[in-house]
Amino acid sequence: MGIEMNNISLGIKAYLFRNVTSAVMLAENRRSPGNIRFAEKLLCARQSSSRFNRDKIIEFMGRKVSKGEKYDVLYKVILDLKKIQIPEKNIPGDRDILKTRLTELQQQLLPSARRNFGRYFLASPAQSDKVPDECRINRFEDIGADVFTRVGNNLNANRVVVNENNLAIASQYPLKHQIENHLKMLVDNRTPVMAVLASRQEIDDSSNQMPDYFTTSNRYPCGVNTQSTLMKTELLGDGVEANVYRLDIHGYDKSISTHVLHVHNWPDKTALSSRLTKKLARTINKWTDNGVAKLKEQGSLAANDPDKMLPVVHCRAGVGRTGQIIAAMAMDKQDKQISLEKIVTDMRNTRSGFMVQKDRQLDVLVEIAEQQGRPLIENKGA
Repeated sequence: MGIEMNNISLGIKAYLFRNVTSAVMLAENRRSPGNIRFAEKLLCARQSSSRFNRDKIIEFMGRKVSKGEKYDVLYKVILDLKKIQIPEKNIPGDRDILKTRLTELQQQLLPSARRNFGRYFLASPAQSDKVPDECRINRFEDIGADVFTRVGNNLNANRVVVNENNLAIASQYPLKHQIENHLKMLVDNRTPVMAVLASRQEIDDSSNQMPDYFTTSNRYPCGVNTQSTLMKTELLGDGVEANVYRLDIHGYDKSISTHVLHVHNWPDKTALSSRLTKKLARTINKWTDNGVAKLKEQGSLAANDPDKMLPVVHCRAGVGRTGQIIAAMAMDKQDKQISLEKIVTDMRNTRSGFMVQKDRQLDVLVEIAEQQGRPLIENKGA
């Protein structure tokens, strides 16, 4: 809707002060059924009041409009949000139901769909080959960043929300002109750990435009400099391993030291086995918990901000391998009554409809869910 406010402020204004605009913005941001229902009920209650004057001229989103016009816009937002909720299906087999629902959700969330105009952050109203390289935001035209959860300045990056809790920041591999903004995001977030899932082969291929910004020390034009030190190697199994670096970032208002886990031999558009996926997810969660504990010991003010101290995860596009691992991280931490459908749906609604991009990646998550005794779908038997 063109207005930015953190979720804590929105929640206070929506639930404590019954502010209609804040309630709708919170519903747009979180997209949880509870927030959507609350916003809809609040809209209906206000419009049914005897004191409601549709013709009263007010300021809304920088324009003078009637109160009725404002409420019509807000109500349309709620209707669009309700359309995006997972449609109920009655297809035999939980796996089939899960795949059908997630495929339909992916289609609903495509940037090309009319209902999604303005949903994704772009460098211009419509990216094309004519956009100069230095103005590009997205590596891939059809993989944008949701505007309501995006982080950083001109980055394809989002806070991924699962079950109404910030879980991680997912991003694409930054383009060359985005590196300094990406590093600033790491500093602003007080990042406890970053997992890079793009392979060494991808990074070394110059046609991919993936500069190595974390395994080598670098100086940047804006005065920022980084120091990278290889600390150890985590063996995940089956020849897959993660090199662990300490990355010191200096030159912003705050300097930080964070750790980078680089899974350097996971090919694009493929899936790790369920065993390796679980091990990598637990490894990232362990490094996250240790990093957060250290920041709290140091008295970091970020400890009181739910939007900060989140692990950052990216591959190349930031949806396939990244989606698989963030989902596994959620499954490692979230209550086992929360379905896999709920986890993937929340991720797609707060980042991109392509999260967990490949069927094999979803199959691995299904295996993990079944091993945990976690339900695959919401509303079984509907």
